[in-house]
Amino acid sequence: MSDLYMIKSDAREQFLEAATILLLEGTSHERATAAGVLGALGNEAHIPALLHVLRSDDSRHVRHKTSRALARIGGEDALEGLRSLMAEQDQYTRFLAAEALSHIMSHGGSND
Repeated sequence: MSDLYMIKSDAREQFLEAATILLLEGTSHERATAAGVLGALGNEAHIPALLHVLRSDDSRHVRHKTSRALARIGGEDALEGLRSLMAEQDQYTRFLAAEALSHIMSHGGSND
């Protein structure tokens, strides 16, 4: 079990809120790190924020980490969001979405 689940619920929620804020508002290094943390935790509640970052972040590194986080989380919401990104004009976004979709589908559509 993750060390994060060993801490009190309110502290865990504060940590997750801080990670989400960093994902959306931090430096590129902070955003990439936050994406990795959220992906490792595997909570589907973070999928909308991760999809937003994948679609709109200026940093290719952040977008790559975000696509990996979505692939790791998996689930129907991630699949639906990634499929919608296949219609984006940006070729790199489409590539990352396809790569994440492939990972999810090769793992049965769920978390790994």
